[in-house]
Amino acid sequence: MKVSIITATYNSSTTIRASLESVNAQTYKNIEHIFIDGCSEDNTVQIIEAFSRRKTALLSEKDNGIYDALNKGINLATGDLVLFLHSDDILNDPDVLTDLVKAYKSNDQINGIYGNINFISNMEDLTVIRQWKSSQYCKFKLISGWMPPHTAMLIEASQFKKLGNFDISYKISGDYDFILRLFKSGANLSYVDRLVTNMSVGGKSTEFSFQSFILKFHEDVKALTANKFYFPILAALLKRISKVGQFLKYKGLNLTLILALLILFLSLNSTDIAVDTKPLVSDKLLHLFFYFLMVLPVSLERIFSHFTVFVFAMTFGGCIELIQPFWGREADITDFLANAMGIILGILVARVIKFIFEIQQKKVLTD
Repeated sequence: MKVSIITATYNSSTTIRASLESVNAQTYKNIEHIFIDGCSEDNTVQIIEAFSRRKTALLSEKDNGIYDALNKGINLATGDLVLFLHSDDILNDPDVLTDLVKAYKSNDQINGIYGNINFISNMEDLTVIRQWKSSQYCKFKLISGWMPPHTAMLIEASQFKKLGNFDISYKISGDYDFILRLFKSGANLSYVDRLVTNMSVGGKSTEFSFQSFILKFHEDVKALTANKFYFPILAALLKRISKVGQFLKYKGLNLTLILALLILFLSLNSTDIAVDTKPLVSDKLLHLFFYFLMVLPVSLERIFSHFTVFVFAMTFGGCIELIQPFWGREADITDFLANAMGIILGILVARVIKFIFEIQQKKVLTD
């Protein structure tokens, strides 16, 4: 089974060597590495010709943007599976493709496989500044702005023949548009909890600027609208919010738990509610704000579960506050208990819902 790796380049002399060497080092043998260069003015082409041992095609000509270049690579590909590797990205380790192809072959009901990526500040010391840990696809996730990382996807080449290539009218979100088309078509992709690619920040889709944010948001809404998704603006907004969790997710640190404890602490120290008076609107808004902070920094694959936690925590906490005059305790303790029980109940309900979804997903994969 042949794997086609497609890399688009333009003046990439400082990064292309490390990128292609990560392909050279792969233990999987049946690889073709296709390079589409946009007429680089540095020695990018010379580096590719000198050091790539998996190169089967090198095309250097003007193009109409990144997605036009990738389309050219797709048209030249002869492999069964396709992977996109940017010129400033590297495969994580020599066994990446071996493991992905093995996982793909293990299930004849799927059309591709995908994993996780790390965002790195540079290709020298591989300092991780953001982690994108994906999850198994569920139809509810797409309407919440979820998507798997496209540089960690190994897709059947036949899917491009079926759905068409990237839409070159996009500058940043062409991959998002294709992924939406892919899942809406009924394609079945399986998730493997494995780091696939180290992706450098600073490209069009990862640069930090207000202009880039606006363009990305606009194109995400355009893609969602074109693919007939409900509430495209909300989905695009949730997609942007989900990125926050990728920055704040530290290894071994349960951020949600810490924020939940922070909320309880703030509730315990809230003294502006009297036992015999109606809770102030400002206090309720404050609690709403802090619950939102608890939900915000989590990765989007868990947003449905955490949204359930949010709803149940607010509802249950509010119900206890309604009976507060009959509680016979101080308001501070009441708020503390209300929030604590609300969060616990929300977590339990979220786990049940997640368990039901997982069973449903397994049925879909086995049917």
